[in-house]
Amino acid sequence: MKKILVILILFITGCTNNIKQDLYNSYLNELKSINTSTEIKNYNISVVFDRYNEDEIVYQVVVDKTINPLSNIQVLAYHNQETKDIYPSVGLFNDVYNLVPEAVAKDDVNIHGINLVGYIPYKGLLSGFGGTIKVLIVYNLDNNVNKDYYVYHFDNNN
Repeated sequence: MKKILVILILFITGCTNNIKQDLYNSYLNELKSINTSTEIKNYNISVVFDRYNEDEIVYQVVVDKTINPLSNIQVLAYHNQETKDIYPSVGLFNDVYNLVPEAVAKDDVNIHGINLVGYIPYKGLLSGFGGTIKVLIVYNLDNNVNKDYYVYHFDNNN
């Protein structure tokens, strides 16, 4: 009986991980195909690039300053540079979070901001780098699922 229970638990865990991986891949394919941002009106989003070391650039995607509580938030950042790394995400493989305004109490589930960090292999000067970051934000607001896209093109003028 114990063996059957262990096998059942492993099967359920494996199926859950496959579902999460399938959702990640689906979102990633969406990001690869979009070229324009949607109107971002429920929160603030920003992207910052910096030199990490002589071989890499680090980028940060910050989602914060929400106007209304956003529940079950999922965020995935994608860049158009060749990499062997996974793309940073929140809410897909880990716990569920709610993005809440500063006036709402913060705890382990209700957070005020999300900071995704990723690295891009690049050896040249930061001023010579040209890349695009695409961000998908999925959240519930007033019992409706919303999906926003944010596209950021980095060039010498940013």
